[in-house]
Amino acid sequence: ECVKLDKFDGCTYTRWAEKMKFLLIVLKIYYVLDPELPPILANPVPKPGKPMDEKKVSELEKQHMIVKRLWSALEFKYKTHEQGTNKYLVSKYLEFVMVEGKMIMGQVHELQVLVNKLKALSVPITEAFQVGAILTKLPPSWKSFSKKMLNKTEDYSLDDLLMFLRIEEGARTRDKRGKDVSNVYHVQGESSTKRVNRNNSQKAKLGVSKNNFKKFSPSKGSLKCHVCGETGHFARECKDRKSGTNEVNAVNTEIAHGGSRSP
Repeated sequence: ECVKLDKFDGCTYTRWAEKMKFLLIVLKIYYVLDPELPPILANPVPKPGKPMDEKKVSELEKQHMIVKRLWSALEFKYKTHEQGTNKYLVSKYLEFVMVEGKMIMGQVHELQVLVNKLKALSVPITEAFQVGAILTKLPPSWKSFSKKMLNKTEDYSLDDLLMFLRIEEGARTRDKRGKDVSNVYHVQGESSTKRVNRNNSQKAKLGVSKNNFKKFSPSKGSLKCHVCGETGHFARECKDRKSGTNEVNAVNTEIAHGGSRSP
């Protein structure tokens, strides 16, 4: 079965070249690219009993030279460009720093994309290096988590670290939601209190506060006794009250008609 080869699009030249070499080896024609392949003799000696086909020899030599020149041209053009790309991606990976306010797993994914690009350019990064790099690139709010993971004595893989990050981020998200709900209730309570205080203040300005109402309590000097008609005491304190109901009624009648008491 022939090796499947992706169409070369100008990117990841090194990876494509390795696949091409393997394909040529499988097809047993890689010798045409062998730099140590001896050149074809100008006047080859034919094997005994076989005639020499000079035209065929010339054609093979021509094809051999075309293939080698084409391979060298591809290598010169794309390998040089790829080396510059390698340096750029390596610097970008080393300078990558995670920031606050963005999902950690999303930023880890961005970092892994750079790793995959470097692998495609034959610049492998070990798993242990990736684990350490991720922990050192976490934002300041993850400092305690980073220290805890770096101080672990047992080894853990990149997949283990991604699982720990996912669990930690989920817990932090739940805690943040709980705090947000609590803050909403607190703000609503403060708003209600302020609204009540504002209403009471407005009532006080309008003079409708309950403290502005005073209970009417008449004094002895301002009222007349309805028993004797004199001022200075209440009816319950009047000395004439003991004289009986008829006398009281008579006094009341005289007062009502504007008269005076007889001696």
